[in-house]
Amino acid sequence: MQENFKINVTQLVEKVKTRNLLFYPAIMHVFAQALRVSGYRVDCSAYLNTLNKDNKDILYQALETDFSTYFDTYIRNCFCNRPTGDLTQNTILFFPANLGTVDEKYKNISTFLIYPVEEINNEHFIKFSTANILLNADFTDLCEELAELF
Repeated sequence: MQENFKINVTQLVEKVKTRNLLFYPAIMHVFAQALRVSGYRVDCSAYLNTLNKDNKDILYQALETDFSTYFDTYIRNCFCNRPTGDLTQNTILFFPANLGTVDEKYKNISTFLIYPVEEINNEHFIKFSTANILLNADFTDLCEELAELF
């Protein structure tokens, strides 16, 4: 597992609020797009269904370049609780770090462990770590740039 990273997501948080979106799919999209720019092949994103507290299913979907399409599918999947099946080789798992550990069957999947957003001096930051992903030195800068352009 790579150590913790931290990026400034102040502008992304504001855009999510003003557009009445959800932060979690927005940051997942930013991370996945940054991976693509960094040379990783990312076809799907997988995530814990946090909308249903009784059911801890991992949901997944194709990673669309267009965020609106991706977001619509994300919302539909979470509320319809689409069955999961096996994750493909080019899937990135996004897992909220405050919900414990990733299930053993997903231990070999490329994973972002995402921590809650924290506010420091009126700015918002998100900390994350990775498993089975080796990030280059420019990754956090790229994420911040994509978050600002969101």
